[in-house]
Amino acid sequence: MSEKIWHIQKNQKSNRWYLSFDSIPDGDFPHPKDILQEAEKTGLSPLQLIREESIQKYFDKIQETGNLEPLEIELNPKFDARIIVSQDKLQAELYVRKARENPNSLNTALIMNILNSSGIKSINTAAIQKELESFVASEKMEFFYVIAEGEPPTRGKNRELISHLPAEPHKNLQAVIARLKNPDAYTDQKDNPVTDSEFPLSEADALYLVSSEEVLYDFSEPTEGTSGLDIYGEVIESLPGNDPFVSDLRNITQNSDSLIADKTGVLLHANTEGGVKLRIIPYKNASARAAVSRDQTEVSLFLEEGKGAGIKLSKEIIMNALQKINITENIPDESIHEAITHAQKAEKETEYIILTGEHAVLPNSYEFSWIADLSASHAVTVEKNSVILKARFMPEGKAGKTVFGENILPEKGVSEKLPDCDQSISVQTEGTDKIYTANISGELTRVNNCLSISVLKTINTAIDEIANEIYFPGNLLITGNIPNEKTIKVAGSIQVKGNVGIDFLSAQNALVIEGGIQGKKRGILWAKNTIEIKFAESARLYAGKRIHIQDHCFGCIVKTNDMLILTGNPGVLIGGNIHAARGIEAKEIGAKKRIQTLISFGQDYLIKDEIEVHEKEMRENNARLAILESSIEAKKEAETLQQALTDEKVKLLKRNKELGLRIFKLKENFETHIESEIRVLGTVYPGTVFESHGRFFEVTEELMHVIFYFDKECGLIQYKDIIDEV
Repeated sequence: MSEKIWHIQKNQKSNRWYLSFDSIPDGDFPHPKDILQEAEKTGLSPLQLIREESIQKYFDKIQETGNLEPLEIELNPKFDARIIVSQDKLQAELYVRKARENPNSLNTALIMNILNSSGIKSINTAAIQKELESFVASEKMEFFYVIAEGEPPTRGKNRELISHLPAEPHKNLQAVIARLKNPDAYTDQKDNPVTDSEFPLSEADALYLVSSEEVLYDFSEPTEGTSGLDIYGEVIESLPGNDPFVSDLRNITQNSDSLIADKTGVLLHANTEGGVKLRIIPYKNASARAAVSRDQTEVSLFLEEGKGAGIKLSKEIIMNALQKINITENIPDESIHEAITHAQKAEKETEYIILTGEHAVLPNSYEFSWIADLSASHAVTVEKNSVILKARFMPEGKAGKTVFGENILPEKGVSEKLPDCDQSISVQTEGTDKIYTANISGELTRVNNCLSISVLKTINTAIDEIANEIYFPGNLLITGNIPNEKTIKVAGSIQVKGNVGIDFLSAQNALVIEGGIQGKKRGILWAKNTIEIKFAESARLYAGKRIHIQDHCFGCIVKTNDMLILTGNPGVLIGGNIHAARGIEAKEIGAKKRIQTLISFGQDYLIKDEIEVHEKEMRENNARLAILESSIEAKKEAETLQQALTDEKVKLLKRNKELGLRIFKLKENFETHIESEIRVLGTVYPGTVFESHGRFFEVTEELMHVIFYFDKECGLIQYKDIIDEV
């Protein structure tokens, strides 16, 4: 027989009876009737006990929140009368409780006054009075009576999917499916749709070849239902029909009116009991085409790497493209490898110059040697003091050669005009030659033959190709959403006019994100200065100074050596692990559904990080020392190697001594208290745990409008009410 985990006990201070649980039951809760029978054994009259429905609501709350706070099962002995209105304002219930000392009398006038002043429409007071008379004459102590019900609004017709997919399968579909089923087509088997656990290839009832940005489905026009009336006579707006329920949606964007392909590939469709399942398996064969410049001095390859299980770029594909324009000479494997690598880094088709001849130069003109190559892009990043261009004066000109090996006479060459430049670039003269040098770090552009460097670089993700890795020595402005798996580092600030996903953004100054981040536990934001963002979900945020989150912060790891501020709307912090040296200001912390939220404050957490780095190095050194010690004692190595091992051991011991002293000083500094507080303008919920200087405070009941702080005198975390200024 399982051990009993619930008890009926009397609180000695309040002299009241309570139901309590030691833990949440593994199986079903006891029946409320059994609880009441147990309570009666204590001598309580059934008329003194709460209803079965109230006990069941208590069980539901435990299951929802995990909160095991005891329930008072003894009715309050005082008279009570009130109206209970449902959250949707569609039902009102009159609740009356008799006074235990005078159970045969009710203050009917007070009850009628409550009803008449409630503002509720169409109350049948005559019927209520009749029911109250019966209640007074009965032994019951509680009275529940529905006094009004509104008319709920209805939904319109549910929206339907309108397909834009072809009725007939694509002619290449079967060949593509065969390749999808080939495990050798994947470098990582987690991408294999055959073994996918959520929506495998075998589950699909239809397959389609689709292109990126293709509209797959539209939603039918929404229709409104009928409006309703609440118990106060106010109109409740009608509800539109539900959108179709579509699940999975990998590589598909759902907006308010349509489903759009994010990737080129194979669309999997399946009708299930829960609705439609859709996903796109990325698939695209590599492509390569070649073109010769007008003066026949350059050969460009236009390349796009294969996606998913698609055929990947290879030397054979590139050579076939070159042969079509009569380039038959052997191209070095190194050049082909560089071309393939260049294409792999790009998201879409990209140009790569694979072969160059020699430009002819007219007599008495300049030959340009571009160190900052603007040929493949309208802009390029340069560092301060780097050489951009060397212009060599050629009095006799220079003969050239085409990519086909034909000579070009100097007289047929071109004369390029020396570019102008602004103050961001300096020009030095060495004899008859010119050297252009960057005065600042930033983005170099050439517009109307004028060179200029800007400390601000702008990327429009809807138009511009964004590389997997970006470094910029100035400030960066990104308009649009940042695709996943991008690494962006700047020496200045980053401003993003959109959302961030599973990316790494690093700024030596500030980070400003007008959207939010959905990091899926892998997205990281790092700023030496401040971070400003609309919302953060399942991400990591690190800042040397203040972090300001406008809407909400869900399940994040946050570290700031200043304050974390969430005072927007709704301004809530839920879940995660927060380290805020100077504290937090938020509207709400935690949630009604108990979610653990860990918050540390009042200490320099950059010092803590440094301690952890040094301690890790010491552990690695000790592991290496153990290996060295055993090797030295074994004396199996040659004498010269024995000496090298001994030297390494001495070096590591010396380093560990330095680390030990450094860690000791850092730990002393870490214990220094930083003035700080956690200011909660609204509610802080159970499940929130505060920590400072190794002391913990767990919130066990809802608290409102409070400040948490570390009391240096008693060494404990305390809280107090916020006193609003009048």
